[in-house]
Amino acid sequence: MDYIGIQAYFPLSDDPGALPAALRRAWKEHLNAIEQVATRFGKAVIFTEIGYRSDSEAPQRPGEWSDRGPPQAVDLVAQKACYDAFFETVWTRP
Repeated sequence: MDYIGIQAYFPLSDDPGALPAALRRAWKEHLNAIEQVATRFGKAVIFTEIGYRSDSEAPQRPGEWSDRGPPQAVDLVAQKACYDAFFETVWTRP
């Protein structure tokens, strides 16, 4: 195997109104752990999947999809903030 593939559905904050700086800090913590694994195995990492829902709970539970309860209101700002945090933090890393 040449790479370590990661499906990145990491929670970033318990605060539904988390500021972009807090989301970037959370991604940096995840990236530090990912880099430790990459170093341990001597393999490059690729993100095979990443996703954030388009609702206010995107930073808390990005990978949880439920048909229970009323649907969440669409929140494209929260979704964009999560994706921005990912790209702003990850893009400059090898």
